[in-house]
Amino acid sequence: MFVDDTYDRIAESLSANFDSAHITLDQILINDKDSVLSYKETVRYYQDGGECLWSISPEALEKSDTLIRLIGKKTEEIGFSRNAFLVDSILADITRLKEQIADSCSTIYRTMARLEYNLSKSYLTYVSGQRFGFTNPLRLHNRLDRDNNGGYRPLFDIDIQLPDSVFIKDAFSKATNDDVLEFLESVETINPIYTQLKGALQNDSLKEHRQKLLSNMERCRWQMKNNPLNEEKHIFVNIPAQTLWAVQADSVLSMKICCGAFYTKTPMLISKINLVQFNPEWGIPMSIIKNEVSAHAGDSAYFARHRYSIINKEGDTINPIDITSTQLRSGGYRISQKSGAGNSLGRIIFRFPNHFSVYLHDTNSPGAFQNERRTISHGCVRVQKPFDLTRFVLPDLDEWTLDKIRLSVDIKPESEKGKRYLQNYLQQHRSEARNIRLINSHRVNPEIPLLIGYYTALPDPKTQIIEYWPDRYEYDKQILKAIKPLLP
Repeated sequence: MFVDDTYDRIAESLSANFDSAHITLDQILINDKDSVLSYKETVRYYQDGGECLWSISPEALEKSDTLIRLIGKKTEEIGFSRNAFLVDSILADITRLKEQIADSCSTIYRTMARLEYNLSKSYLTYVSGQRFGFTNPLRLHNRLDRDNNGGYRPLFDIDIQLPDSVFIKDAFSKATNDDVLEFLESVETINPIYTQLKGALQNDSLKEHRQKLLSNMERCRWQMKNNPLNEEKHIFVNIPAQTLWAVQADSVLSMKICCGAFYTKTPMLISKINLVQFNPEWGIPMSIIKNEVSAHAGDSAYFARHRYSIINKEGDTINPIDITSTQLRSGGYRISQKSGAGNSLGRIIFRFPNHFSVYLHDTNSPGAFQNERRTISHGCVRVQKPFDLTRFVLPDLDEWTLDKIRLSVDIKPESEKGKRYLQNYLQQHRSEARNIRLINSHRVNPEIPLLIGYYTALPDPKTQIIEYWPDRYEYDKQILKAIKPLLP
């Protein structure tokens, strides 16, 4: 520890030669090749004339020592390396600065400048990373898959908070106050899922599990605005688990799903289910028309077999014999599949606003739910129990309305009124009940929050036991690559 008068002399000398100290600091900044946010913001802080924070008094130096030791402890708790946060280098400079009583001022300046810069960068990396994530999912996921136009397909469409100038300014202001240690404690994610994953990381030495835990702790740091998982009633689709959970206060309904294949990934998004439709027609997306359907232009048997109709811009139905592949790929025609049995959307679809034209829906191929790997769709999510999900999003329907839905989608009615209706219908029409259409759609009010997310390690919402799932879209690989500089 410095004796008071010696440290005062050094401080006075630093004050008298303040420009020299900044020249030394600038040289260190220029030579640093790091490119993370903390580097850029630290450079900006000092180049904009920010005051020195960590070495300007004996008290500040002691606080710096306590702070960097706490950062070292906490980074190890979350599976990161002390070296990535320059902990030992900073501690060495603190010790060196205490011992440089007899050295020249220029040496002291350089030590102080290096301590200032490194501790600011370490501190800002930690607090911004813990508060908002050490990676940016918008950059991480939206520059992976090329589209047909030479750009990228967006895969992450969730509104998240990112560190801004207000947060950076507040973080640096905390460094000059006595509550900096309290601030360091406060930035860690307040999330029971994160806490459970972090606890598992302390006790699990299996490399595969640790990598999944690190990846999903990072996902938990991303600050989603209006996170549906915070709502008492919500629907959570987890792509790696190939599972949907419909959660409410007293129960959890779970079911298998089929989701997008590797090259037609289901996007991650937040929305609200606002409409349930029964016996929907399927308007085939242009990407499917171009990549699949157009190859069958002129084949009327193909279009009849799939019950596809070709419609021009005037709304006229076109004979498949009279159309070419080039015309179908031009975008001047739309193709729809008739509703009912055999429709690719099945009999029930759950609609919600989104930028991808993806939905939750029934399927005409229920056998796919028996497969272990169910990443097979063009991006939409097929649900195993569409009627049960209907009851979840429309909980206040009376029995007759429920039976009208059942009858409309070829499920046997359960109420006495429904049974009588079906009996009378069959007697009058002397046919199967397939053409009964008593209800076409129903608005969902209140709307149900929905998260389509991607977690390879997570407490199962039903059992609260951490489960591990395959990295089906290789997103963990992207996260681990991004945080590799922070790992031991």
